[in-house]
Amino acid sequence: MEISKVRIKNFKGINDWKEFELKPITVFIGPNSSGKSSVIHALAALSQTFKLPNDTRPLVLDDEHADVHLGRFIEVAHTRSYDDFIGIELDLTELEIPELVTKKKPRMRKVDIKVSLQFKSRLRTQDIYLEKACYRINEHEYVVEKKLRGYHLIIDGEVIGKNFGVNRIFLDNASLFRFRPDQQPQEFFTIYFAQEQISERLQNISYLGPFRQSPKRRYPTRGASPTEVGPEGEAAITMLANEVVQSKRRTNLNQISKWMGNMGIGKKISVQRLSGSDLFDARIQLEDGEKFSMADLGYGVSQVLPVLTQCSFSKLGDILLFEQPELHLHTMPSRHLAGIFAEVSKAKNLKIVAETHSPDFFKRFISEMRNGTLDPDDFVAYRVTREGKESCFTKLEVDDDGEIYHNWEKGLSIPT
Repeated sequence: MEISKVRIKNFKGINDWKEFELKPITVFIGPNSSGKSSVIHALAALSQTFKLPNDTRPLVLDDEHADVHLGRFIEVAHTRSYDDFIGIELDLTELEIPELVTKKKPRMRKVDIKVSLQFKSRLRTQDIYLEKACYRINEHEYVVEKKLRGYHLIIDGEVIGKNFGVNRIFLDNASLFRFRPDQQPQEFFTIYFAQEQISERLQNISYLGPFRQSPKRRYPTRGASPTEVGPEGEAAITMLANEVVQSKRRTNLNQISKWMGNMGIGKKISVQRLSGSDLFDARIQLEDGEKFSMADLGYGVSQVLPVLTQCSFSKLGDILLFEQPELHLHTMPSRHLAGIFAEVSKAKNLKIVAETHSPDFFKRFISEMRNGTLDPDDFVAYRVTREGKESCFTKLEVDDDGEIYHNWEKGLSIPT
């Protein structure tokens, strides 16, 4: 199961519906303030919504638990109008749905699904609500639509139930049991199980922002067990420290050391507990054998470490979102980082979505395709510019040899 496409409307710099493919490597490149991060932020907003337990809000744009802080609805909506909705659509492939839910061991079938979500906000309370959710599964269409007293369930144009409550983007469990057993449509359960898998898929998205935690001399873990580095990379050392304590193999620590060596920014990283406390010391060994605290090295090491940690700890099929992953890196390490993205996306069947304004970072993907180590079908790039008060996205055409056909602006041309 994977997300293959996303379509967005009225979100930040995006006005009308725009469609974007999500390949193993998806890159947005362009000048500052052009809107490169809009797609990343839309996916991050959905992800952080479903990661919050016991929360029924359909879309979380900003609160103390958010990974990405986007502001109020009126600040995110491109039109700056409460009358207009924010729209996000997803194409998902090969979701597994039970054939008959009444069987003890139902036969599973794989389906493709298109999800269309529309969100609006109330001016008085500022709360965001689901205006409409449409699920297209094969040839059928299922709609949950807000009415005056609740939500209606509409299947292929026929109203099946009225005045239900919703749980985020679908009818809540209480609504499910309002149907008597002899009236429960199989299609209802089809959507119910599809929504569960959509939720799981969105929770497997990890976001790392452009501003990462400054290097420290000591890192407290406080007994935490994070599974991702966090929006500022704040949990990267904790994840490595837990591996040091819990495993002798230290697979991720060794992998990250190898990548750092290839990038030329260090030979090895070591993480060590201090005197039985929850404090850990992180040191980088350079090529000459000297070891330094990250606080005594250039800023680039501490900024790229969360990127490498997220890649190493990621699970099969994850989606990783990065803003300016090459930030504070020299030209050569930034090129190697692109090579690492190509390597790990293939090895773990990941999807990596990154925005950048670094030509050197981008050029490495072109080299990987020309060298045959990155399949052109696994790569898509969008050039982003701001024109007429909105973001404009141009898909760059890549042929089978990794050649790009597009007239780039000065300073971003690809050398022959």
